[in-house]
Amino acid sequence: DDGAFVEWRWDGQQLVVENDRHGFHPLFYSCIGQEIWVSTSMDGVLRGNARRGLDLAALAVFFRFGQFIGDDTALEDVRFFPPNSTLVWRDGVVTLTRRPEPTAVVNPRGLNFDDAVDAYAELFAQAIARRLPDDDRFTVPISGGRDSRHILLELARQGRVPASCMTVKYRPPATNEDNRIARLLTERLGIAHVQLDKPASFFDATRQDVFLTNYCGGGHGWIQPVAGYLSGRFETTYDGLAGDELSALLIPGDPKLTLFRDRRLNELAAQLLDETRQEQANENLLAGAVYQRMPRGLAIERMTQELKNHADSHSPVVSFNFWNRTRRCIASIPFAILSGVPLVHCPFLDHRLFDFLIGLDPALIAGKGFHDAAILRAYPEFADIPFEDKSLKAAWTPADRHYYRRSRVEMLAYLARQQSRARATLNPGWLLAKTLVDVLRNVAESPWYMRNAVYAIELQALIER
Repeated sequence: DDGAFVEWRWDGQQLVVENDRHGFHPLFYSCIGQEIWVSTSMDGVLRGNARRGLDLAALAVFFRFGQFIGDDTALEDVRFFPPNSTLVWRDGVVTLTRRPEPTAVVNPRGLNFDDAVDAYAELFAQAIARRLPDDDRFTVPISGGRDSRHILLELARQGRVPASCMTVKYRPPATNEDNRIARLLTERLGIAHVQLDKPASFFDATRQDVFLTNYCGGGHGWIQPVAGYLSGRFETTYDGLAGDELSALLIPGDPKLTLFRDRRLNELAAQLLDETRQEQANENLLAGAVYQRMPRGLAIERMTQELKNHADSHSPVVSFNFWNRTRRCIASIPFAILSGVPLVHCPFLDHRLFDFLIGLDPALIAGKGFHDAAILRAYPEFADIPFEDKSLKAAWTPADRHYYRRSRVEMLAYLARQQSRARATLNPGWLLAKTLVDVLRNVAESPWYMRNAVYAIELQALIER
């Protein structure tokens, strides 16, 4: 009852499909006429008779927000299976129902900060105890943050120390803080530390991300070296999915909470879409006809609909982030990209722990202090090891410039091969000029336009099949 799963049963006349409480595992479905297709991949569904019509409202959000929300996909006739649901198909008729949420086992209402910290530490320990590895072929990819550290230290406290951990080198201008902090932790625990280089090709990783996420996006190219390293070496790994989203509001006093409470949802939708600063970029990048079919107003309308689903939640910001950013974006890492590992544990999704964290007073988890306190109190012998400082920026090196210059050259070659699709979806004149200028100037920044450009072309290839 406490895990991620999808299952279906067919008796020759009736199909029943169900998933788990959180619905993080990819599952797509399409029902047209007398056919229904259900698959853990978008391609699997499209082997059926699903039409390739675009969901313009969903894409209007995607190109501005960087991901899909709710149960949207890029196609009108293909949906992402909703959480905690049962689908029944019989004689061409679909009935989809959401099952009732289970009664919370742990109610954190009214706890003060100290008692809540103690409860968090204990519930997390129980979550790990229910997910101890069966043998020594397990590992924990480690960063300089909180979620992976919490997992690693609790495993060690319960006597299950992996032989090695690994950390991927960040792309510039981010520093190598993750590796520095991870090495401090692993040296203290006597664990071998493997530093993995960033993807050999930023362009290839960007393109591969489209397929690995089933055309749902997310910008997960950076994790691909970890996925490649883990596959075939380990039977079990651990992922800190939802740790920060449930136990650390990123901005203390987040103004989004006020907008939620005042039900100024249109204003909140506009703010969320504008935070990524993609409007002008999309106007330059996308073909005029494509951009006009996905106006900002359409994106605001779709985002507002989704915000309404969370406005009455106990903690609406946490609820929105969990069911959208975590479920539809970050969950692609453990449940799709890391599929080469037989078992990926996500202990922060443990039902008892989830019930506790989702019910906390938002004021308790403002900033990082609540999660920090739980880790420091549970493992005081590691209190001297700092967390990463994300405000630090690294200086660009000639090798960094060459890395991104090469990705732009690869982008130009790709555009030459995909000319007809580029003309159908993009403004190729602007994109070619921008890419060429950046190549000639050896610009010291990542090609921010590459992700949306590649996605648009590959989506066009999908609908042409």
